[in-house]
Amino acid sequence: MQCPSTTYPDRIQDKPETTPPHKTGAVTDYFATAGVHLKINAWLPANDQFSANHDQRGVLAWYAPNNRRNPMASIFDGLSNTIMLGENAGREDIWRRGKFFPVAYTGTVRVRARGGAWATTDNSYESGQSKPWHASLGDIPNPVAINNSNEWGHCFYSFHPGGAVFAMGDGSIHFSNESISLGLLGNLTTRAGREVVTMP
Repeated sequence: MQCPSTTYPDRIQDKPETTPPHKTGAVTDYFATAGVHLKINAWLPANDQFSANHDQRGVLAWYAPNNRRNPMASIFDGLSNTIMLGENAGREDIWRRGKFFPVAYTGTVRVRARGGAWATTDNSYESGQSKPWHASLGDIPNPVAINNSNEWGHCFYSFHPGGAVFAMGDGSIHFSNESISLGLLGNLTTRAGREVVTMP
């Protein structure tokens, strides 16, 4: 589950814990999008914002007790119009607009982008947050967008110039330009918002 364009292949997440075992696993350049986080609204115009009444969950959201299994019929927005997997390449190292900040472990604290191992809950996340996982770097610069940062909770990230690759619910693969509007990207990420949108 590595992108051929990844800069450093064969990475391992080894999350230090106060008690063993560590959360350890082979890192992938892809992740299961869990939907959108309401903090995405800070970057959206008023007419594109998500409300608490809007179903923000993604196809493979795992965090809700009633969301353990999602039959295809529960993807109300349509399998071909809903992102199931997307790129978030380079974790656990941090990448911001092509600039590299290597992962570092200090005791039980990771100075890193967080996660990326394919079989851990650190892999998936809701897009739209700008929380920096490396405090000394400060806030993630620039608006939430494709290829802005690979830090957990932010957005999609790849090593392809100009965009990223996505797998839709029907299994089709699409390359989306990083200039896609954030509102449209958010609508494509949720599975049951009932928007009428398609991947450009």
